[in-house]
Amino acid sequence: LKSGVIDIEKADLNHELIAIDAGHAKVDEDKICVLAKGAVWVCGSDESEIEKNLAQAKDLIKSMSSDNAALAATFSKLDNARMH
Repeated sequence: LKSGVIDIEKADLNHELIAIDAGHAKVDEDKICVLAKGAVWVCGSDESEIEKNLAQAKDLIKSMSSDNAALAATFSKLDNARMH
């Protein structure tokens, strides 16, 4: 896996985002396991915690990628998720 965002859709159709810097995934019939070098859960119990985690996620991804188009798309996904 390259640096980016993993979007997890839960059984109740809510989504959780996890930013990763690099890693790999093992896909089985009933589960997916991700081993990442670094990860930030982009959620929180209040707005300030979410903002802090979002900033950490962006820093993590930015440190691993020099592709400006990919960075812009990833940051847009993170920002849009925060609005919902």
